[in-house]
Amino acid sequence: MQAELQHDAQTYGEYYAAVDLGSNSFHMVIVHVVNGSVQIIGKIKQKVRLAAGLDDDLALDDVSMERGWQCLQVFSERLQDIPPSNIKIVATATLRLATNAHVFIRKAEEILNHKLEVISGEEEARQIYLGVAYTSANQGNSLVIDIGGASTEIIIGNDMQPIHLKSLDMGLAGMLILITITKMPNKISESHLSNEFEAFKRLFRNANYREGVIAQMFYVGAQIMCWTFIIQYADKLGIQKAQAQNYNILAMSIFLTSRFLCTYLMKFISSKKLLTIFAAGGIISIFGVIFIHDIRGLYFLIATSAFMSLMFPTIYGLALHGLGNDT
Repeated sequence: MQAELQHDAQTYGEYYAAVDLGSNSFHMVIVHVVNGSVQIIGKIKQKVRLAAGLDDDLALDDVSMERGWQCLQVFSERLQDIPPSNIKIVATATLRLATNAHVFIRKAEEILNHKLEVISGEEEARQIYLGVAYTSANQGNSLVIDIGGASTEIIIGNDMQPIHLKSLDMGLAGMLILITITKMPNKISESHLSNEFEAFKRLFRNANYREGVIAQMFYVGAQIMCWTFIIQYADKLGIQKAQAQNYNILAMSIFLTSRFLCTYLMKFISSKKLLTIFAAGGIISIFGVIFIHDIRGLYFLIATSAFMSLMFPTIYGLALHGLGNDT
């Protein structure tokens, strides 16, 4: 009997469904799997805006919960013919945060006739990475950032393996709510606004500003390339990917520590002089990376983060110095 069931599953395939109750939208996808081949046969997405129903005490209001339940009624009709063991239903940030999430979940499970799992931020990040890796055929090191309605997930991984996972309770819906309830400053009268075209011409003629923009462009490119190159450099030295990522985290920690140190040093050294000193240090460390092809070269590459730390805000400040209303 068991052999016949397995034969039928291989011949005719099986149906699977995944339901994601997000903070802004609810999603459902149904697939048909035959002999390992996955075919998407149905997708539903409804904008529920569940996170918009959170009040100051992080309780969901009745209106937003009702929107969610109505959406799940639609989903339940499509799930009736799918074996319960082939259905996975998860909820994310909003139901992690909501103080009355149990009220929504209880009725949602009644509607769907299925268990609903509220997954952790790290598990959400892991699933996001696996989804991206599977659908985009990831190769090598990858950085995946997913900005959702109430949370943002940041994942660093290699091939199909997520290595470092981070979930932040900050998303688009939350930002929109914050902007909506925040009192904005009064609009400046037209008489106080400079003509945009004239302001652009003045900025273009300002050598200090023009050179600052160019310097900032090169700096941002250098910072991205340095941090991206750490794992590749370590890989060429035979260091495993997971350990190489630890070197990358060390570089970012040095970067952050050095920025605080630079802020303190500016009490005694002018920003221009300090920027020059750190630029020279960065050049020396990069030469070490180029000409020393062993672990010392990797250390030089990590040390470059210390010299980069003050550059973005300092270049920015120096470039805007003396611009007045054109700022």
